[in-house]
Amino acid sequence: MTTNPTKDRLLILCYLTFLQNLLQAKRDFRYCEILLTLLEKEDLIAVILWIGEGELPEDLTDVETMDKEELLDFIGGDFIVVPYLIEYWKSKTDYPVTPEKVHHILTRLQLQNHYLREKNIPDWDPYDYSNYNTLCEKAGIPKTVYGIFDNDVSEEDKYITAPLHGFFHHEHQAQTLLNDREDKESYKILML
Repeated sequence: MTTNPTKDRLLILCYLTFLQNLLQAKRDFRYCEILLTLLEKEDLIAVILWIGEGELPEDLTDVETMDKEELLDFIGGDFIVVPYLIEYWKSKTDYPVTPEKVHHILTRLQLQNHYLREKNIPDWDPYDYSNYNTLCEKAGIPKTVYGIFDNDVSEEDKYITAPLHGFFHHEHQAQTLLNDREDKESYKILML
């Protein structure tokens, strides 16, 4: 397989969504033992903060003294970790452009003196966005893509449902194709 960060992200999201559906059907609150090896304590604390929408739950005494196994027990197992991972991978795109993402990409590419580091994003022109997109590609950052789906496809199912005409790098491309369809009311554009 050739490496394409956008396709890789969509593939990961597809299988994570399948796994989430299976775990929800089973309501199994155990966790896979390999998580103790793969996830750091900071990762598990991030999951707990995600569950609490940025706040540590009141019944959690002291996360600093808890080991990884205790944190996983508190989280509730794979049933909870998988939705967190889905949210994490959904956020791994070039959209939206933020100063933090620009800084991260330029640092990753060791371009400390690049002009985009200092230029305000509201002042960017098409040339700046083109440069940014090229830098994202070099840094291996997946791109946001768009697909045309049946109206009954939900946000949760968009990663496990094939779009009508493949993927588009720009929403206006998908919109143009959709506008040409006689039955356009039966479809919608979703961002992936």
